[in-house]
Amino acid sequence: QQQHQPQVRATVFRPSIVYDRASGQGLVPAAMFTVANAIGLPFVDRPVSVQNLSAAIAEAVTNPRVVGVQRYPQVDSLASLAQQRQQ
Repeated sequence: QQQHQPQVRATVFRPSIVYDRASGQGLVPAAMFTVANAIGLPFVDRPVSVQNLSAAIAEAVTNPRVVGVQRYPQVDSLASLAQQRQQ
């Protein structure tokens, strides 16, 4: 007999710079990374807000399809899904 064992999902969030829209913390480094990413500097990801990051993490906890490394494009998508659920 096989016993059903819960599957552990490995999900890793890899933002570059995290900034806070509400308090303004981290805005200067975030602006520099945003520009560097826009001009195509290698290995420079666009910053994400702590608000989007936390919404993305909450979405990932409840969404079994989310697995693996989550960078800024995935953070944006997951945050958008979480915000749509709240409406």
